[in-house]
Amino acid sequence: MANLKTYSWEKTKCEEQIPNDVFLLTYLRNIYHRCSKTSPRNDGSFGLSIMNPYSILPRRLWDLHSNRVVEVKVFAKVDGAKVIPRMPGSYIAISHSWTEDMQLWLTPINHYQWVVPLPKGTTFEQIRWEALRAGSHYCWLDVLCLRQRTMEEVDGKQQEVNKEQRRNEWSIDVPTIGNVYRQATKVLRYFNGLGREFKL
Repeated sequence: MANLKTYSWEKTKCEEQIPNDVFLLTYLRNIYHRCSKTSPRNDGSFGLSIMNPYSILPRRLWDLHSNRVVEVKVFAKVDGAKVIPRMPGSYIAISHSWTEDMQLWLTPINHYQWVVPLPKGTTFEQIRWEALRAGSHYCWLDVLCLRQRTMEEVDGKQQEVNKEQRRNEWSIDVPTIGNVYRQATKVLRYFNGLGREFKL
């Protein structure tokens, strides 16, 4: 489990650009450099950059017992104006190859927040059963725990739903995705597609 620090409440200009979420504001306090013209990025531009990438926890986990995705922030300890991010315990991570026959599904597991790609013939119940057999209460699976692109037809055109929210989350979650696998007690790997048995 990652070393956790107590983050004090202090809103910065950087954080005002992030969605108004108390946990995110306090948690991001020590993750991002302040917006400052004195510390440009390598390419000369200015803006947010991740300061402590190895201290970042997964945003969501799949609770295998209740069969739903939960935000890790619900496990945080709140002490007045301070928030102490923490994990609920150990978890496993699932890594998988992407296949050409992925189909998009809406599922109550992630509260229908975005469509989930699954290979044809695969079910979440099958994946859940195998994850439970690995001996874990919690699991991280990218298609469930990492917000996916969801397209919707608006005025006859395909447009992405909640694009800004996904971009804000990906700006943290994608560059630090290695933490998910590094902190996991086990990593299940599907070489032939999510939920499919291994074949040469």
